[in-house]
This record gives sequence, structure tokens and C-alpha cells, in this order.
Amino acid sequence: MSDGSRSTVDQLIHVISHDFRAPLRGIRNIADWIAEDLGDKIDKELEDYLRLLAERVDRLDAMLDSLLLHSRIGRIGDGRVEVDAGPLVRDVAAELAIEDQCQLVIGDLPRIQGERWELLELFRQLLANAVTHGRPTEISVSAEDAGHFWLFEITDDGPGIPDADRQRVLELFERGRDISVEQCLGMGLAICDKIVANAGGQLDIKDYDEGTRVAFTWPKNGASQ
Repeated sequence: MSDGSRSTVDQLIHVISHDFRAPLRGIRNIADWIAEDLGDKIDKELEDYLRLLAERVDRLDAMLDSLLLHSRIGRIGDGRVEVDAGPLVRDVAAELAIEDQCQLVIGDLPRIQGERWELLELFRQLLANAVTHGRPTEISVSAEDAGHFWLFEITDDGPGIPDADRQRVLELFERGRDISVEQCLGMGLAICDKIVANAGGQLDIKDYDEGTRVAFTWPKNGASQ
């Protein structure tokens, strides 16, 4: 996709994600009003339908949030800064309560250049994806010098992603075939892929039989290529 086409798509996503909010809020409000008006008279079947409706609205709202986030990458930011990846990853892990769910091993991570909010979102999505879908006993985050790039790896000992799904899950709203709609929006890895590509790096998903390894390169100067 050309830069012009990508810009047009991102602008369209930005507009849609905002303009769809009002009707979604209206649907949610109507469901709440029905429940309030019926009070104790509501039967179990209707209660279940209204709950399902509210869940679907919340899911659509979350999808719009993810689309808006995806459209912001490379367009909106405060400027590139130097970020110490070690403390940043630890902050994200604490936010997600990773260590309450599995063992977390963080290696010696470098200082890197980039938009701070994009780096936060990159590691947030990668760690959340690993702990939510892999349900591992251990997650590790490491980095090594790869010449003009840093090579980061996030590995886990969960079930992994089959070869056939590895490229597909990097697209918007795509998820592994063994992951239900309720489990995931299919946006996390697409957001990560765009953040890394925008910085001039490359994201790759490897290993299936012994867990998942998501590796990405990040330019040492932090400049987009």
C-alpha cells in the first residue's frame, strides 16, 4: 500500500472510530433503560439477551478503540525520545499484573529511540498477547545487538501459533484459528507490526511446538526507514 493510500485509510479509520461512538452509546443506553423500566418484572431470557447486547456493544467499542490506536501510529506523537527499555517493560508488566499469572524473566535491555507511547503500546500488546492466549508458565523478554538494530525477543512456553497462522494474525481483526472471538479482537499483533514497521524494523513470529517467540528489530537511531 502506498503512503498516500495508507494515509487515506488511517484518516477514514479515525473518522469512523469517532462517528460510531454516538449510536453505540445510544444502543447501550436503550438496553439499560429497558432493564430499568422492567425492574423485577424482567424474565431470565430477556435479561440474558440484554446482557448479550451490552457485551456486543462493549466489544464494538473496544474494536473502535483499537482501530483509533492503529490509525494514530506514525501520525500522532510528542516526538522521539530515548527510552530505557528495561524499566518500561517492568512498568508494563506491573500494569498487566504479569507476575501474578506466570514467571517473568527480563534480560538486560538497551536504551532505544522512539515515540514513548508507541513503545509502551508495543510491549503492552506483546506481553498481554502472550499471557492471555498462551497461558504460559514463563515469559521472557530479551535483546541483543544486531548491528544497526537491536533484536528484541518475547518468548513464552504456551501452545504457540501454527505456521499457517503467523502472517494472518498480523492483519487487522485476524486471530488464530483456535482462538474464539470472545478471547481476542485480533488487533494486538497488527498494532505491534505497524509500530515496528513504522520505526523501520521488522516483526516476526517463530516457533510453535515449544511455545511462541515474537522477535522484532528496532533501529538503534530510532529513525523510520
